[in-house]
Amino acid sequence: MENLIVGAGALLVVAGLVGLVFCIVSLRRSMASSNDEEQLRDRIQWLLPVKMASFGIAILGLTTILLGVLL
Repeated sequence: MENLIVGAGALLVVAGLVGLVFCIVSLRRSMASSNDEEQLRDRIQWLLPVKMASFGIAILGLTTILLGVLL
């Protein structure tokens, strides 16, 4: 049972990291291609909730791993 919990936590951590990498890559592409500051600001405002959700998922995964190890 503990292995299942740790495995689920690891999947959550990986999903969170994929989301963070997506945010970084997307923002760097937007900064390189956009000359309009308003368009860049809109992109950043769209990416902020995605970034926070990715952090939350990664933290939830780390907590799940800790729970699995402690059990």
